[in-house]
Amino acid sequence: MNVVFGFGEKLDVYEIPVLNEREVRASAGIVFLFALLAFMNAWLVGDFRFARIFVVAFLIDFTIRIFVNPKYAPSLILARFAVRKQAAEYVRAGNTAAAAAAPDRAATSNCSPPDWPVAMGDSSRGA
Repeated sequence: MNVVFGFGEKLDVYEIPVLNEREVRASAGIVFLFALLAFMNAWLVGDFRFARIFVVAFLIDFTIRIFVNPKYAPSLILARFAVRKQAAEYVRAGNTAAAAAAPDRAATSNCSPPDWPVAMGDSSRGA
Protein backbone atom coordinates (compact mmCIF):
# COMPACT_ATOMS: atom_id res chain seq x y z
CA MET A 1 0.00 0.00 0.00
CA ASN A 2 1.41 3.39 -1.01
CA VAL A 3 0.56 6.47 1.02
CA VAL A 4 0.45 10.07 -0.20
CA PHE A 5 2.32 11.57 2.76
CA GLY A 6 5.49 9.64 3.47
CA PHE A 7 9.08 9.37 2.37
CA GLY A 8 9.68 6.48 0.01
CA GLU A 9 7.62 3.60 -1.30
CA LYS A 10 6.67 0.55 0.70
CA LEU A 11 7.16 -2.52 -1.48
CA ASP A 12 6.22 -6.06 -0.54
CA VAL A 13 9.77 -7.25 -1.18
CA TYR A 14 11.32 -4.86 1.39
CA GLU A 15 10.43 -4.24 5.03
CA ILE A 16 11.46 -0.58 4.95
CA PRO A 17 10.49 2.30 2.64
CA VAL A 18 12.70 2.48 -0.44
CA LEU A 19 13.46 4.82 -3.36
CA ASN A 20 14.54 3.96 -6.88
CA GLU A 21 18.15 5.13 -7.03
CA ARG A 22 18.04 5.50 -10.82
CA GLU A 23 15.07 7.89 -10.57
CA VAL A 24 16.78 9.94 -7.87
CA ARG A 25 19.99 10.27 -9.87
CA ALA A 26 18.14 11.13 -13.08
CA SER A 27 16.15 13.74 -11.17
CA ALA A 28 19.38 15.27 -9.85
CA GLY A 29 20.68 15.48 -13.41
CA ILE A 30 17.50 17.19 -14.61
CA VAL A 31 17.61 19.73 -11.78
CA PHE A 32 21.33 20.33 -12.41
CA LEU A 33 20.71 20.92 -16.13
CA PHE A 34 18.06 23.57 -15.45
CA ALA A 35 20.22 25.15 -12.74
CA LEU A 36 23.18 25.33 -15.10
CA LEU A 37 21.08 26.93 -17.83
CA ALA A 38 19.45 29.44 -15.48
CA PHE A 39 22.61 30.55 -13.72
CA MET A 40 24.76 30.65 -16.86
CA ASN A 41 22.08 32.86 -18.40
CA ALA A 42 22.27 35.12 -15.36
CA TRP A 43 26.06 35.25 -15.45
CA LEU A 44 26.64 35.64 -19.16
CA VAL A 45 23.63 37.71 -20.20
CA GLY A 46 22.94 39.46 -16.90
CA ASP A 47 19.26 38.46 -16.93
CA PHE A 48 18.27 37.01 -13.55
CA ARG A 49 14.63 36.26 -14.38
CA PHE A 50 15.24 32.61 -15.20
CA ALA A 51 17.44 32.14 -12.15
CA ARG A 52 14.68 33.51 -9.91
CA ILE A 53 12.11 31.26 -11.54
CA PHE A 54 14.44 28.27 -11.14
CA VAL A 55 15.00 28.95 -7.43
CA VAL A 56 11.23 29.04 -6.80
CA ALA A 57 10.71 25.87 -8.87
CA PHE A 58 13.59 24.22 -6.98
CA LEU A 59 12.00 25.16 -3.66
CA ILE A 60 8.62 23.78 -4.71
CA ASP A 61 10.16 20.55 -6.04
CA PHE A 62 12.17 19.83 -2.90
CA THR A 63 9.32 20.84 -0.59
CA ILE A 64 7.11 18.28 -2.32
CA ARG A 65 9.89 15.70 -2.01
CA ILE A 66 10.28 16.24 1.73
CA PHE A 67 6.81 17.01 3.03
CA VAL A 68 4.50 15.13 0.64
CA ASN A 69 6.20 12.22 -1.12
CA PRO A 70 9.18 12.10 -3.48
CA LYS A 71 7.17 10.30 -6.16
CA TYR A 72 4.98 13.42 -6.63
CA ALA A 73 7.88 15.86 -7.18
CA PRO A 74 7.94 17.23 -10.76
CA SER A 75 11.61 16.43 -11.37
CA LEU A 76 11.14 12.85 -10.16
CA ILE A 77 8.12 12.42 -12.42
CA LEU A 78 10.26 13.45 -15.40
CA ALA A 79 13.08 11.21 -14.18
CA ARG A 80 10.70 8.26 -13.77
CA PHE A 81 9.69 8.71 -17.40
CA ALA A 82 13.35 8.90 -18.47
CA VAL A 83 14.39 5.68 -16.71
CA ARG A 84 11.18 3.69 -17.19
CA LYS A 85 12.86 0.98 -19.32
CA GLN A 86 15.77 0.43 -16.92
CA ALA A 87 15.84 -2.05 -14.08
CA ALA A 88 15.06 -0.43 -10.73
CA GLU A 89 17.75 -0.24 -8.06
CA TYR A 90 16.13 0.34 -4.69
CA VAL A 91 17.87 1.98 -1.74
CA ARG A 92 16.69 2.72 1.78
CA ALA A 93 14.62 5.91 1.84
CA GLY A 94 15.70 6.98 5.32
CA ASN A 95 19.23 7.78 4.18
CA THR A 96 17.90 10.06 1.46
CA ALA A 97 15.51 12.05 3.67
CA ALA A 98 18.22 14.08 5.39
CA ALA A 99 20.07 14.61 2.13
CA ALA A 100 16.90 15.93 0.49
CA ALA A 101 16.23 18.38 3.32
CA ALA A 102 19.52 20.28 2.91
CA PRO A 103 18.72 21.85 -0.51
CA ASP A 104 15.27 22.82 0.74
CA ARG A 105 16.82 24.75 3.63
CA ALA A 106 19.25 26.41 1.22
CA ALA A 107 16.44 27.45 -1.14
CA THR A 108 14.30 28.89 1.66
CA SER A 109 17.22 30.91 3.02
CA ASN A 110 17.51 32.65 -0.38
CA CYS A 111 13.86 33.76 -0.39
CA SER A 112 14.37 36.94 1.62
CA PRO A 113 13.46 40.33 0.14
CA PRO A 114 16.32 41.75 -1.99
CA ASP A 115 16.56 45.13 -0.23
CA TRP A 116 15.73 44.21 3.33
CA PRO A 117 16.95 47.47 5.01
CA VAL A 118 15.07 49.58 2.44
CA ALA A 119 11.93 47.52 2.97
CA MET A 120 12.23 48.14 6.71
CA GLY A 121 12.43 51.92 6.27
CA ASP A 122 16.21 52.47 6.39
CA SER A 123 16.62 55.68 4.39
CA SER A 124 20.42 55.59 4.47
CA ARG A 125 20.48 53.33 1.41
CA GLY A 126 18.82 55.86 -0.85
CA ALA A 127 15.22 54.65 -0.98
